[in-house]
Parts: sequence; C-alpha cells; structure tokens
Amino acid sequence: MIIQFLRYLFGYINFRAFGGFADRFINLCTKEGIPLWNVKHINGNITASTTIGGYLSIRPVAKKSGMRVLSTDKIGLKYFLKKHK
Repeated sequence: MIIQFLRYLFGYINFRAFGGFADRFINLCTKEGIPLWNVKHINGNITASTTIGGYLSIRPVAKKSGMRVLSTDKIGLKYFLKKHK
C-alpha cells in the first residue's frame, strides 16, 4: 500500500513495447537498473510500468533489443494536477 502511494506521489508511466526481442529487453532493463512492474507479455508485445526516470533511460535499452516503446498512460499526482488545473 505504501509503495503504491509513493509511486502515485512521484508518478509513473505505463508503456507498451513491441517488435524485436522481448526477453532481451527485460534482461537489459534489469541489468541497467530500470524498475519494471506489472510486466505482461502478450504475443510478442510487452506492457509494463516504470518510473519517470526509468522511462527516460529506457530508450537506449529498447534500441539495443530492437523494441519500440510507446507510453500509454502517465499516472501520478503531477499529471492529475496538470489535468485538473
């Protein structure tokens, strides 16, 4: 519960990665220290969540593994306040 609150407070991004090698992508993210959670692998596509900083550093990892990464949702207090300004 506390972890979910902290993730909401600091913000996180849900993303989708497709093409390339999904297993290599996950292994490289682990090696680089990029936090991933809610990882789901469906027909070669990956959906997962990561921190904002993790999303910014995920591009070189995606390029090495041949994946393309697109954000689907931006969740957190920062985005909630921006939306309801």
